Parts: sequence; C-alpha cells; structure tokens
Amino acid sequence: MTLELQDIETIEAEERVEFIFRRENDAISVRGVEGAVERALARIADHRDSVARILRQRQGLPEPDEGIVERAIPVDVPSLDSQREAYERWLSAKPRYYQPTRAEIDTMWEALQDGDRIFFDFARSVTVVRSSGEIVAIDRKGRVAAPSPYSPAVRDWQRRRAASCNRGILI
Repeated sequence: MTLELQDIETIEAEERVEFIFRRENDAISVRGVEGAVERALARIADHRDSVARILRQRQGLPEPDEGIVERAIPVDVPSLDSQREAYERWLSAKPRYYQPTRAEIDTMWEALQDGDRIFFDFARSVTVVRSSGEIVAIDRKGRVAAPSPYSPAVRDWQRRRAASCNRGILI
C-alpha cells in the first residue's frame, strides 16, 4: 500500500501535525506536539519515499534532479524590446557600414536575457552588462565573447571598480 495525499492529510488532521518537505536537507519535517509527532512518524515509516514525493508536489517544489533558478532583473533596465527600438534608432543615424540585416539583429537579440543592459558602441557588436554584473560582447552572429577594453561600458565599470576599491568597497 502506498500513501496518497488524502492519507497524509488524514494523518495531519487526526494527529494535529503538519508534514513539510525540507529541500535543503532532503528530509520530511513534522511539526506538532511531541507525542503526536512520534505517532505521525510511525504511521508514515514505511512510506517515506511516497510521502516525500507527495509533499514536494503539494508544496510546488521541483523533483530532486531539477534545479531551482533565481534571476534578479534590475528595475532600472529597459525591456529588451525597448532597447531594440533604441538600437534600431541608433543604427539609422549611422553610415552603411553599421547597418546589419534584420536577421542579424534577431540573432543578436536571441543571445540576450531579460535584465541585460545593452550599450551600442561598435559597428558589428554590442556590449552587454548582464544582471549578474558580467560584461560581455555579442556580435551579429549571436556569439558571446569578452568585451572590448575600449567599450564605454567596460571603461565605466573599471572606473567604478577603482573608485570603490579606493573606498575599501569591492563590487
């Protein structure tokens, strides 16, 4: 016999306990008064795998082999669509040498992520400051590489880093 969600909820109600799956140490936690906790644990003793699976589902947690990803997106960075429009306006004022095809712009934008701050500084690539703080260059073929040391974004970052080091703060 395997336990189902209804069985776990019945044990919780009868024993006045709460089952919680703790992802950080891959354990089932039971909260309640001592005697009730011991009785509840005894009732699930032979079903720990199914209880863990059910609790993961109930709590909306991923399976053990699935990683949890968290990304922070700065609120002061425009959306990728807004930055693309600005890029196209910037390009329109440049000579023919700067003009990429629509497909090349699409390819560049496919390599971007929400939260990226884009600097239009070169004819064949853009410099990108990722939300993680990493600075990269993305060319018209969508290749991600180290940025040019001549990029204004890189120079600004170097100036800010030097200033913060002088104050004893590392960024």
